[in-house]
Amino acid sequence: MYEIKVPPLRERKKDLSLLAERILIRLSQQHNRPLSIAPEVVEMFKRYHWPGNIRELEAVLGRAVLQAGMSELIGPMHLPETLRFPLSDEPEKPGVISPGPLVEMERQLIMEMAIHCGGNVTQMAGMLGIGRTTLWRKMKEFNISAKDFKRLN
Repeated sequence: MYEIKVPPLRERKKDLSLLAERILIRLSQQHNRPLSIAPEVVEMFKRYHWPGNIRELEAVLGRAVLQAGMSELIGPMHLPETLRFPLSDEPEKPGVISPGPLVEMERQLIMEMAIHCGGNVTQMAGMLGIGRTTLWRKMKEFNISAKDFKRLN
């Protein structure tokens, strides 16, 4: 008898984009339309701790396709909040900010504001305390599009 050990997704971060693409091919065929994932979604997948297995990834993508409606691009706003705002495995201590590259923290804050403000750049800039032009420049630098966060009415 042979034992095959398949490591959990959290130990296979390098494989996530390939696995997601394979699942999307199947979902594209089921929904009769081409589907793709925004680069920031792949980054969110890599930061998430994936307590489940590949079925969790399939469920997340299946739900995201439905959330996207007729859009062919799956963006951050189509993901569940647990993926957009993952909790740390360690309990947070009050007043302690987890260290990370400042650029990544800035990008994440802009993404969170985009979600919170539904892509309204004027409102985002006001909440961040920066000018609209500065925010547009930073969004371009981070490849973040305000229209990806517009609320569906």
